[in-house]
Amino acid sequence: MKKVLFIHGAYHAGWCWEEIKEQLLKTAKFELHTPDLPGHGQNQVPRQNVGLDTYVDYVSQYIQENNLEDFTVVAHSFGGIVASRIAEMHPEKISGIFFVSASILDNDRCFFDFMPMAVQEMYKKMAEESEDYSIEPNKESLKVKIFNESINSPKLQNFIDKLGR
Repeated sequence: MKKVLFIHGAYHAGWCWEEIKEQLLKTAKFELHTPDLPGHGQNQVPRQNVGLDTYVDYVSQYIQENNLEDFTVVAHSFGGIVASRIAEMHPEKISGIFFVSASILDNDRCFFDFMPMAVQEMYKKMAEESEDYSIEPNKESLKVKIFNESINSPKLQNFIDKLGR
């Protein structure tokens, strides 16, 4: 059975993989893992205490606790940064990585360093106005914007086929 670890992006949680999980589970060839990173979904911790190292440590611990060996990582958006670090830490355990519209950093620069200054300022203002210095976008809107293709999409089927190899 092929093991797959999905790592979600910054503004969503493990729920974002539900449609893909439904498709993959039909084949009975996969063991799927869709954890919520700290501060996301059901894994609620104070967000002001969460950073990239927190995510990486959490996923590394998740890999150990779930005895993941010879598994594929699928990472979306900010999850690509986490996946890159995980691949550096556990190269002997990972059989492959799929980056789905994912971000990858170079030279340990901040995620926001790659955004236009106006976007950086907008996010900073939104965070400063929140109780816990976090930004909580509309999840339903994100589902449509990020996963706007039908589960019957040829692209999604191609992705599933590649995972099964």
